[in-house]
Amino acid sequence: MQNLPADQREQTVAMQIKVGPAFAYGAIVVGFPVMAAATAGVFLFMFRTLLGAELSFRQVFAIVYYSWIPLLFGSVMALAVKLIKNPEEHDLQYPTLTNIGAFLEPASTPKWLMSLGTSIDVFTLWVLALLATGLSVASRKISWSTSFTTVLGTWVVYVLMKMGWAAMFG
Repeated sequence: MQNLPADQREQTVAMQIKVGPAFAYGAIVVGFPVMAAATAGVFLFMFRTLLGAELSFRQVFAIVYYSWIPLLFGSVMALAVKLIKNPEEHDLQYPTLTNIGAFLEPASTPKWLMSLGTSIDVFTLWVLALLATGLSVASRKISWSTSFTTVLGTWVVYVLMKMGWAAMFG
């Protein structure tokens, strides 16, 4: 953007302003169910293949959707802070101090460490507990501790992949 001439930069910004909101709504409407389906597929594989649970995709998909409700609370809380506070008084990237990454200095912290810090979040831990509870109850034969260990282990693999991506390309 900085290398573009002023007229092309203005055209690009105008196009982003015009298309951005529609893209954001589309990403929410399409992206959320797709991510939930992918997450449900991973947990269905883990619980059926590794633990022998008799779960259906519909059950796991519903459990994933309901367990993500705390993320909605976190988003509403962040939106409220952004609307109430003056943007100059707080960090817009981390409006609520619910993860470790909010306490790290982005300029001096390695990207992989920022990725780890932002992954360890109060709402994420709440979601993991809800996922473990739902999957344990739905399977009826798997204990909560086994379910939580499986959910936590899957999440740790995801975080490690995210950290690796940030270390290579961040």
